[in-house]
Amino acid sequence: MHKPPTFVKDSAVDKGHLNHAALTLPPGLRIRPSGIPEAGLEVWNEASALPVGLHFGPYKGQITEDEEAGNNGYSWLITKGRNYHKYVDGKDESWANWMRTTARDTPMFFFLSGLLQSEIPQSTCGMQSPL
Repeated sequence: MHKPPTFVKDSAVDKGHLNHAALTLPPGLRIRPSGIPEAGLEVWNEASALPVGLHFGPYKGQITEDEEAGNNGYSWLITKGRNYHKYVDGKDESWANWMRTTARDTPMFFFLSGLLQSEIPQSTCGMQSPL
């Protein structure tokens, strides 16, 4: 039997703060350099084990239809049908949240789980132990 999902909220920070993205990190998680060469930063769990079914997010950023946003490495493409798309652009750290540092192309403990009000939540799909 499945338990209902548990939603983990970002730490509250006023939008526009220069370090907004990093300051929204929930307690127990830490942003640090990746062990993958040239991969930038990653998010690591340093708290207790994270149970299956935690939902983080949603991924936040500025909503735009500008296709250049798709090239900056911090955007998710949202499509509805064949002819409609927009981006959730997390490049600007004063608007984005901590999830801009989660990997999109490499295996990590966050996985895309769906679309929620034009923003992207992510969830754990297996028990995640701390470092």
